[in-house]
Amino acid sequence: MTGQARVLREPHRTPSARGRHGRRSARHLISHPGSTTLLLERILDLPLTVRVLRQDVRPAERLRTDLRESLGLTPSARVIVRHSELRTPDGVPVSRNTVVSDVLTPSEIARVLTDPTTPLGRSRLLRGGEQERCPVSFGRSPWDDGGRRQAMWRSYLIRLRAAPPIYVEERFNPDLVSES
Repeated sequence: MTGQARVLREPHRTPSARGRHGRRSARHLISHPGSTTLLLERILDLPLTVRVLRQDVRPAERLRTDLRESLGLTPSARVIVRHSELRTPDGVPVSRNTVVSDVLTPSEIARVLTDPTTPLGRSRLLRGGEQERCPVSFGRSPWDDGGRRQAMWRSYLIRLRAAPPIYVEERFNPDLVSES
């Protein structure tokens, strides 16, 4: 992710501020400890679908060093990398997401990570008491190709019992999720 970033060292409290037009702000999403998918559906009062843009397996050596280290991977490890969008029923992107996980992730979790039809946030495996979301960083980066509109983003690790951590990065459409 490019743009300004701030590494989170302690959990942040969830602000109750609302953005323009009564929508909850991206700052609320950034500090949310649970499923972003479910929170976005509540905020927008719309069901969201997933569109997988690209998904592949690649050597961990192609990851940033800090990301590889936070996932506990050696350069020779292999990772699943998924790029997707959460979309409104009429196809408008709500968020753009990147998920990275060790290929040695247990098969039931790997199925969730590679499912092209179901948003990750709807999976019971990635929600609830068996998981912990650990904030990594957040910031602003371009939403569009020209870089004219800035979007808030966040990244975190999902830690599951008896499974390698999963890295998630989410960038929020500034037209649907206000910054303030």
